Amino acid sequence: MTEGGKSLVIVLPTVGCRHYRESGGCVFCSYAREARGGVTGRELLEVFDRVMETVKRPDPPFAVKIFTSGSFLDPEEVPPDVRRGILARLADDPDVSEVCFESRPEFVRPEILEEVAEVLGGKPFEVGIGLETADDGLRELLRKDVTREEFEEAVENVKEAGGIAKAYVLLKPPFLSEAEAVLDCVESCLYAWDVGCERVSVCPMTVHAGTPVERWWRAGLYRPPWLWSVVEVVVRVKEEAPDLVVNPDTAGAGTPRGPSNCRRCSGRVASALEAFRPSQDVSVFEDLDCRCRGSWREDLTSR
Repeated sequence: MTEGGKSLVIVLPTVGCRHYRESGGCVFCSYAREARGGVTGRELLEVFDRVMETVKRPDPPFAVKIFTSGSFLDPEEVPPDVRRGILARLADDPDVSEVCFESRPEFVRPEILEEVAEVLGGKPFEVGIGLETADDGLRELLRKDVTREEFEEAVENVKEAGGIAKAYVLLKPPFLSEAEAVLDCVESCLYAWDVGCERVSVCPMTVHAGTPVERWWRAGLYRPPWLWSVVEVVVRVKEEAPDLVVNPDTAGAGTPRGPSNCRRCSGRVASALEAFRPSQDVSVFEDLDCRCRGSWREDLTSR
């Protein structure tokens, strides 16, 4: 199954990202601020069960994607017995073809992954890890607090356990021009592929409330990327690594806080990116064009 296949998404209301709680988190992320907190392990299981029982399922087989406001493998967010309970339920569900979750690399430990694989009983699982950028200096400016060595070790641990490693790569972090952002994103995706990731999510910056990025955006110091830049990244990466599954995120597309072109074409380009996900066929972009593409090209050459 590829990244773009059918899926059921479940969001668990955990206490949120430990990195945010302990050090303030990344400069672009507000998910942990929105975490409810104070939810017991029993309540997390009840939320999971309620979603699985009441939400309309896609036609089987489908993947289940579990999101928290931080790391599914962090025992402070999801207690180990709750994690085992969730995975056991998914292992027993014949409609579920794959289980996907995300975690910071410090929690992607061999002993935890061995347990995940054992409880799932051979059912495929994906671990998404936030790389954001392969540039160490830029990642430090983002306050990610993740080194290349930690990322690579986590990827290796996932592979050793028989899982699928996915990297989250940010398109247009602050501090970069449009052209620099495109190049950084392409190079970061290819780095992730080189160190063992089978999938990448290309995540165009969206401006989250209450973050430093929002302050810079309001001051006119930052603009989210063009949707044309997302297309450019996807095409370049697939040219260099045809077997890498690339998932362009379209959250916030066409809005002031998200990746956008002009009003005439933002929806059309976002739809093409969504059509690309299950097919992985860059020919979906061949007929795309708009007058604003010239403005984007000018932006690429400006500093």
